[in-house]
Amino acid sequence: MEATTASALTALAAASVPGLAGHVASRILGLDAQAAREVTAASALAALGLALATVALHALHGPASLALGPFLGAQVDGLSSAMLLTVTAIGAAVARYTVRYLDGDPEQARFCRWLAYTLSAVLVLIVSNNLAMLLLGWIGTSHGLHRLLTHRRERPAALLAARKKFLISRLGDVMLLVAFALVALRFGSLEFAEIFPRLGGASQAELFPIALLLVLGAMTKSAQFPFHTWLPDSLETPTPVSALMHAGVINAGGFLLIRMSPLLAAAPGVLVPLALGGAVTALLGSVAMLAQSDVKRKYAYSTVAQMGFMMLQCGLGAFAAAALHMVGHAFYKAHAFLASGSVVATEVPGAAPRAAARRVGPLGLALAVAAGVAVVAAVATLLGVEPAAKPGLPVLGAILALATAQLLLTNAEAGLRPLASSAAIAAAVAVAYFGGVALFEHVLAGAIPSAATIPPVGWGAAGLVLVALFGIAFAVQQRLAADPSSPFARSAYVHASQGFYLGTIQNRLVERLWALPRTEGASR
Repeated sequence: MEATTASALTALAAASVPGLAGHVASRILGLDAQAAREVTAASALAALGLALATVALHALHGPASLALGPFLGAQVDGLSSAMLLTVTAIGAAVARYTVRYLDGDPEQARFCRWLAYTLSAVLVLIVSNNLAMLLLGWIGTSHGLHRLLTHRRERPAALLAARKKFLISRLGDVMLLVAFALVALRFGSLEFAEIFPRLGGASQAELFPIALLLVLGAMTKSAQFPFHTWLPDSLETPTPVSALMHAGVINAGGFLLIRMSPLLAAAPGVLVPLALGGAVTALLGSVAMLAQSDVKRKYAYSTVAQMGFMMLQCGLGAFAAAALHMVGHAFYKAHAFLASGSVVATEVPGAAPRAAARRVGPLGLALAVAAGVAVVAAVATLLGVEPAAKPGLPVLGAILALATAQLLLTNAEAGLRPLASSAAIAAAVAVAYFGGVALFEHVLAGAIPSAATIPPVGWGAAGLVLVALFGIAFAVQQRLAADPSSPFARSAYVHASQGFYLGTIQNRLVERLWALPRTEGASR
């Protein structure tokens, strides 16, 4: 057997093992809850081992693609290898965590079966070499997640969140189905290896509707405004589901856009709306996050913000940066949710709140921003980064500079040593970011278009708007921090803590379309 064929078959095996093992253990063999959960944990660990083997074969022998039929096959490249390893590693940790977390739950066997099923669906999506198989994994992911979200069906809030997610997911499924049908009609194939080389022969008028449907479908899956409200409302589900959902399932939209990035680059008119939508989602999610008192809800809005920033990177054509963000966020958020109980336990009751920061005048803000720009520009220059070759990079660099300015302002009054430490940390973060992007550009070579091949349609004006949005958010944050007891700050806190009421409006609409059972609705 050729090494490339072995690589593709190993990837398929990694994707199928958890789902098959969970189904066999729970349904066919009828094992008890303890045995079922051990089988699930072991199968997730086996999937991780197969993923490591896949990555090793890819590193040694290069990309591989294997078609076992018109709708079944596997593609192993830098993108699928990175995500395969990420999701199986997190899946193994979540499955092992579930062994103790749900000990004594009467429906533990059912939960483990659907956990394994959902993990396999995500992996099928990742390794697919054609759009039909990708759609199967996409729908399977939503199906499995719905079963997990309704694990505690007696809780009205859990049922309502699951139903809202179900309706939003079906909307996304329809968009992708139409987009893939248009691809099949235009190119006569659903396989990536046949679609991407033919993009040059298609006009932008033909590609734009397909690209727009792909973007909208990805927005429903990755909790983008206005489809994001299902994510903060889904926390009635057990913690392992939150960890897997925020670390793996929620990345499906970003993965779709990165996988289809050659098509998006051939229809660049869709990138500007994508970037603006991602920026709005990032800002809305970050503001709402700051106003949450519940730890898990804070994490949920943090995920909304992070997914928005990932979409912003895709809209700027920085697909390697988006992939880096996706992998890094997945590991961070999985750990955050699995350790959320420890975070609560370490809170000190009655601790005095932090003193409000001294209000910084316009000159102080300008100096902080200038220092942030200087740090980021110096690191970029030292690393040989060329902004002219990457049209979206100046925007991302400006946002990074604002974050650096915020870090410097935090320690501005603490003395010279803390301020120097903050500057060093900011420089290290900039080095890690630009270095990580360069690494992922190398890993994903061939899977994503180079920045130089993406026409900068409207990026000049859009870049100014994006920087202005983040700049306004930065200035507002400084005002709120300087005077948290002001009427403006109190009003902003109330509205942000409620997610600006969009979730409430959507919940009422869902209840009208799909009413809760009376017994459960009465207890609300």
